Amino acid sequence: MRLTEHRPDAAHLEHQPLQGFVLAALGRRQKPAGLARQVEKNRARLEKRHRFAVRPIGIDDGRDFRIWVDGHKFGGQLLALCDVDGFHAQNIGALAQGKPRFIPCTPYGVMKMLASINTPLAGAEAVIVGRSNIVGKPMALLLLAQGCTVTICHSQTRDLALHTRRADILIAAVGRPKMMTGEMIKPGAIVIDVGINRLPDGKLCGDIDFASAREVCAAITPVPGGVGPMTITMLLTNTLEAAERSAL
Repeated sequence: MRLTEHRPDAAHLEHQPLQGFVLAALGRRQKPAGLARQVEKNRARLEKRHRFAVRPIGIDDGRDFRIWVDGHKFGGQLLALCDVDGFHAQNIGALAQGKPRFIPCTPYGVMKMLASINTPLAGAEAVIVGRSNIVGKPMALLLLAQGCTVTICHSQTRDLALHTRRADILIAAVGRPKMMTGEMIKPGAIVIDVGINRLPDGKLCGDIDFASAREVCAAITPVPGGVGPMTITMLLTNTLEAAERSAL
């Protein structure tokens, strides 16, 4: 199975963790320009009341409003039962104990993708390149729960290719364009490319060199149009589950 469609219009689907909570607090129905003015007007009040930093990082043609928050400070202010991103310490702890409440959206989406092609997980060698709290660490916990033998590689790993070449399942999430080539991939492996990077010419690419990897692996996700939409889907799944729980 090879997922090879190229959808440049899907670039806007890249998930912005914690963005939704702050937009809701400021008034989701406002136009982007209005939201920007609201952030500037209430910056001091928000920072004092909620103890996290607020900074607008971009308004694109009046359509795209993004903000940045300190995830560690802001995440601690959320109720664990409202944390649909799955980043709260209680939710990560529950995941580590094998009793997940809200699963981080990108790893959750990856697991759904693996299940959709009936990937055998028990006993499989899974290599994750990247150790972030958002992807790498929760991804490892989910794969461990399904019986995989998991290796996490990172910036201090010696001889990265030694590890990636033995992976039945290779998951790349480091944010470095095309850093892994087909020569670093085991023939027949399942490759999940979580990375999304913008090249100097404006095109998007993943952490995997797609052209060379597709000649070796059994299946590979494209960038964009692969993991990104699944992240959004699982965020909506968690949101719906949170709403249903709150109604009980």
